[in-house]
Amino acid sequence: MTTMQFRDTTNNVVIRDTDSEALVDVATRIKAQRDTARASSNAHTRAINEINNDPTLSEQGKEERAAELEATRSTQRKSWIADEKAIIKNKITELERRLDGFVGYSSENIMAFRDAQDRAENIGDPEKAATVMARALRTNDRTLAHALYRRAVEQRWEDARRAFAADNPAVAQLSMTCTSSTNCTTAPSHEPSHTCDTQAGVPGWGLRLRVSGACRPLSPTFFSTRTPKPHRSNRMKKHTIQLESVKATAAREAADELHRLESRTETVRAAALTGNLTAHDLAAHNDQLNLAKLRAEAASEAADAEQHNLGTANTVADAIAEFIEDPALDPTAILDAAERVQEAITQLEEANTTRNEAITTWVKRLRQLGIPDRGLTVNDDEVHIIANGTGGSSIAIGAGRVTSVPNVAGYLRHITQRATSRATMSIDPVGLSSTDTRSRMREDIASVRLTKAIGGRSIGDVLTTRTHARSVLAQMVHNGSAELIEGDIPERSEYERTLFVGDTSRLPDTQHVTTIRNVNDDAIVAAAVTKAFEA
Repeated sequence: MTTMQFRDTTNNVVIRDTDSEALVDVATRIKAQRDTARASSNAHTRAINEINNDPTLSEQGKEERAAELEATRSTQRKSWIADEKAIIKNKITELERRLDGFVGYSSENIMAFRDAQDRAENIGDPEKAATVMARALRTNDRTLAHALYRRAVEQRWEDARRAFAADNPAVAQLSMTCTSSTNCTTAPSHEPSHTCDTQAGVPGWGLRLRVSGACRPLSPTFFSTRTPKPHRSNRMKKHTIQLESVKATAAREAADELHRLESRTETVRAAALTGNLTAHDLAAHNDQLNLAKLRAEAASEAADAEQHNLGTANTVADAIAEFIEDPALDPTAILDAAERVQEAITQLEEANTTRNEAITTWVKRLRQLGIPDRGLTVNDDEVHIIANGTGGSSIAIGAGRVTSVPNVAGYLRHITQRATSRATMSIDPVGLSSTDTRSRMREDIASVRLTKAIGGRSIGDVLTTRTHARSVLAQMVHNGSAELIEGDIPERSEYERTLFVGDTSRLPDTQHVTTIRNVNDDAIVAAAVTKAFEA
């Protein structure tokens, strides 16, 4: 007897040639592929070692050669993973087609089977499933029995499944070829989890053929021999992601609506049979049910596609960790540049002032020598002095001239016009620090539980500093709207501030200072205004 043994994360699993033909076929093909992959992995390891030990290569040369090998290796890994998934998917498709052959392929068979599926999907508990299965087998309703068997396999209703298997051993054996395979594995224990379950063929069977107990196909780690990257302390310690998007919410709501309508179906049909419901009302219910199914299917497909496009928890969490630590996002360089611009402007103004003062000094010195503003010629060059206060000073000797610059504002405007032409307001550069508050993510989390309904939130809702400012949570606690359950919050004096700063010494008490607590108190505001005018 031939056996194949594979190692899982928890145990060793042996596949024998006496097991299911489909299981042995899939396991044999994947084992052969992984043997090839292992040999390729060993060759890759030897090539990497040769590069690392090559004395003729620099460190950069070694990195470049290793990167080239890794690029080729990455393509191979992707191809092997795709091939393994194809082996599993194709086998499931083959099995499901064989299963469907027991129902039939004619248009009448298909329509009857769809109706039977609708009836089976409306059954929600194992006891009723067993009762309906017994009746279907007794009346030789093969279509309903097959549809209900699919439902029983999906929901793990053992009584209904065993009843069908007793009458239809061939079908049961064929379907269990898929479902019983969930206990075998061909994945090495060190592989990361990677979903390979495949549902193919006619929808409704929900059968899964696994050749991996943890559902692991060939993984990049299995085929890679690169030295693992050192652990980064800034990686998130707990990789948890949760997708609550519009599409996910829509899919959940559509499924709830479909479930509500399906739960009413039996009652509606019973009422129609007893004459308590008109045919029009029954048709209207069926129309609503069919529309709800279409909506649920469309919403589910959209949500599944969104979930499929989402990276793994580790990938997403690591990307967020890198984002938090990315120095390129730090606005410090912009702040430094803005300071240098300010310093340059100051230096420009100081240099211009120094030069203007020097021109004024020369005007005074020349006049002290008795030189008139006009009329004196030195070596055939006429001396011309102009000094008219706000217009600045000018000294011309022949064709040469020195003129003061009253201010440099116009020159600054010309220099900065391209950069400031789209500005709608003047903003202090110090505010740039608020464009990067990633450091807050490293602060201890504070959580409060609402004791009053506030801001659309219900009593008992938990709010944290992940989504709310710490001062806002503190105000809720101090106002009696919430209770602190984790972390620290500031004292009231640390977050309260005066919104309108002014001279309050003439006011009778601090109640008339408009603060966060009384900003919406019309009586206090009116009294403060009246008091100000009386003064």
